[in-house]
Amino acid sequence: MRVAILTPVLEMSAVGHVMASGAAQLRRRHDVELWSPAMTPRLRTSVPVRVFEEATPLVAEELGTFDLAVFAIGDSAWHIDILRLARAVPGLIVLHDISVANLVTALHVRDGRLPALRREVEWWYGSDVADQFEAAMSAGGRAWLDACARAPLVEQCLAGSLGVVVHSEWAAGLVEGMSLGDVTVAPLPVASAVAPTELPDVLADLPADAVLIVTLGHVNANRRIEVLLDAIADDPELRERAHLTVVGEHAEKVARALHEHADRRHLAGRLHLTGRIDDGALAAVLDRADVCAALRDPVLEAKSASLLTQMRAARPVLVLDHAHYAELPDQVVVKVPLPGSSEQISAALRGLVDDAGAAAAIGARAKEFVEAHHTPSAYADAMAAAAERALAARPVVTTAVALARRLDRAGLAGDELMRGLVANGIEELFPAP
Repeated sequence: MRVAILTPVLEMSAVGHVMASGAAQLRRRHDVELWSPAMTPRLRTSVPVRVFEEATPLVAEELGTFDLAVFAIGDSAWHIDILRLARAVPGLIVLHDISVANLVTALHVRDGRLPALRREVEWWYGSDVADQFEAAMSAGGRAWLDACARAPLVEQCLAGSLGVVVHSEWAAGLVEGMSLGDVTVAPLPVASAVAPTELPDVLADLPADAVLIVTLGHVNANRRIEVLLDAIADDPELRERAHLTVVGEHAEKVARALHEHADRRHLAGRLHLTGRIDDGALAAVLDRADVCAALRDPVLEAKSASLLTQMRAARPVLVLDHAHYAELPDQVVVKVPLPGSSEQISAALRGLVDDAGAAAAIGARAKEFVEAHHTPSAYADAMAAAAERALAARPVVTTAVALARRLDRAGLAGDELMRGLVANGIEELFPAP
């Protein structure tokens, strides 16, 4: 089978790393190429890479010569041309985020079609959500994240696809029925561990007896870092010994707001923002960490690579007991019940700090779980199965899309009776096994 996997082959792209890892494994059984928008610095990979400048009809025509096109869709502007090609060439969608509102918004901005974005949101979710979405575009912060959760805009990404791959059962439930193909849950792979180098400069003066709490990933409002600071400030023992390190890209105004919050809670000098760091420095931070935290709310990703990275480092990780985090076995993470107040988080932190043996045991089980289930080979196996099901779905999807276009040209796309007759006809032509 000739397979084209479309993904940003970009050093900074977590999606690119995942897809390149899966492609290398999948290439052992199929003829696989990576297709990437023209971006640098490019990720090194053992799989051949075809770079394209933009999503033109000629590129779509060439893509159609492959047995299967696999489109990696993540919630960033890096995926604009991949999304355009996915709408032109039916293929298998690998959905890395359960909300792609940032991607779809970037697409409309680039095309100068923001009024159409408002109409799209209203069509899928109603006028109230469209109002919230429009207001949040300028407000940003938590308001924008809440709007993205209410208007994920995945529907048009999946319509006409041959199937969908997601990375959690929770995500599978959310997208079920949005594609005529099957939904496959594939275990998100974790890259091989690297040797620790040196701690970032912001941790150079960390006291030897400090309790180091680490949170990892892009610094957004859903990371709940202010609540973590409150949890530390509200407990006398934590307030005396704990330091919070935030690893990941951040805007200057976000860093300023977090430091101001730490100062208000009398935690000056206890908050450390590293920015983006390399893998060796990250390994050093996790090696020094006592506890990690992944307390996202709302959850917009289909699975958290940063969570799995912290677990593989054999560290106990605090998570909120919802979304895909709730699927993890209770023995491999520490689940904080909703709503995840500072009091609840503080109690969970104290439990780990007071019982180092229990914390180490949770970390050891976390590492064992990730290394057993989240391997590149397991990911490739799931992708291969999804590819076979996608090829089997091609006849029904092609027929359905063709008939839908005919209904649209005839002005009958909104006629429920005609849509029902077409749907029944497709089911008779292609009965479910």
